[in-house]
Amino acid sequence: MKVLALCGTVALSQTTGEVFETTTVNPFPHDPVAMQFCESGCAGTDYEDPAGHCFDGFYPYPDECSKYIVCWDEGLFGDAFDCAGGLVWNQRYFICDWPYNLSEDHPCYSS
Repeated sequence: MKVLALCGTVALSQTTGEVFETTTVNPFPHDPVAMQFCESGCAGTDYEDPAGHCFDGFYPYPDECSKYIVCWDEGLFGDAFDCAGGLVWNQRYFICDWPYNLSEDHPCYSS
């Protein structure tokens, strides 16, 4: 059975629309670095929010060029995603991109 949504011990079947109880642990746990980043209000970055949460959106993953973070629900949640092989996160366009498309002063740039 394909599960469309899982919240605690309640799941929603993608195929039947049935809601049911389950003992399955969420197979997609949130990335702890991303959660901390979003919950901290993007502290220590150019995106820091004085109100205490990151704005919903896309952010570079700290110290890893080939990953990015998505924050949502006013920064209460966040998760990390990988770019495909050889690509790096381009914050200017919010896409995974080739390293040579970044500005030359970017730490992830390579020609």
